[in-house]
Amino acid sequence: MILTDKVLNKLFNSDYIKNIYPMIDNIDVNVDWDGDDAFPFYKLHVTVKLNDPTFNEYNIYEKGFDPHYLYDYHLKYLLNFLNINLNTALIEQVWIKVLNPDGETIVKY
Repeated sequence: MILTDKVLNKLFNSDYIKNIYPMIDNIDVNVDWDGDDAFPFYKLHVTVKLNDPTFNEYNIYEKGFDPHYLYDYHLKYLLNFLNINLNTALIEQVWIKVLNPDGETIVKY
C-alpha cells in the first residue's frame, strides 16, 4: 500500500489518538512520495492543531503533550494497521508543526 494524505489523515484523526491526547483537535498530514512502488520513500508534513488556547511553546510539555512522543509511539504504531512495513517503506523525514486554536504556530520540528 502506498501512503496517501487521505489515508493518513483518516487514521491519525481516529479516536485512538484523541482518547490519548484530548487536547488535539485535528491532525493534518501531507505526504511526499518518491513514486517508487517497490521501495517507497516518504516525507511527512504533520500539522497538529490543538483545541486548548492555554498551550504555548513554554508549557506544551508540562501540560502533557509531546509531539515527538505522539509520532514515535502512536502515529508510527498506527501504520501497522495499513500493513506498512517500516523496514521496506522508509519514512525519510518527518516535520511536525503544532498550532494553537487560532492557527498560530506553537512549535515546529
